Amino acid sequence: MTGVQTCALPISESGKLKLIDWESLRFSEPAKDVANVLTDLRLKGKDLILFIETYQRYRKDEDILERAKVYALLNRYANVVWEILRSFEIINKDLPKEYLQKTTAESHIKEAKSQLRELRKLIKISNFDVDCFFE
Repeated sequence: MTGVQTCALPISESGKLKLIDWESLRFSEPAKDVANVLTDLRLKGKDLILFIETYQRYRKDEDILERAKVYALLNRYANVVWEILRSFEIINKDLPKEYLQKTTAESHIKEAKSQLRELRKLIKISNFDVDCFFE
């Protein structure tokens, strides 16, 4: 990560705050942050409704969920690509030795496949297998 920033967002009916660590802090479209929550926490159903209702109490933005869904889709694409690229970096030993000792290309390939499965739940995409990059 590039320097973790912490932001507290209330996402619990109990009144407790949960801390969400953001990878970077910058001014940008708020729907991108909501998309990160959708992507990382995989909120659905009542949890998603509660999150959006709570968000709306602090920042009125009636169409944020629709915009966030587009960014969440793009996040999934980016995650697939990032995991494949990281796998190549590990295979080619293009990363610090300390990092290479903590991870494997296989774990990143597995995560790329997982991200691709999640992406396929959202949209129809061409039928390719992550393994085709490593043959």
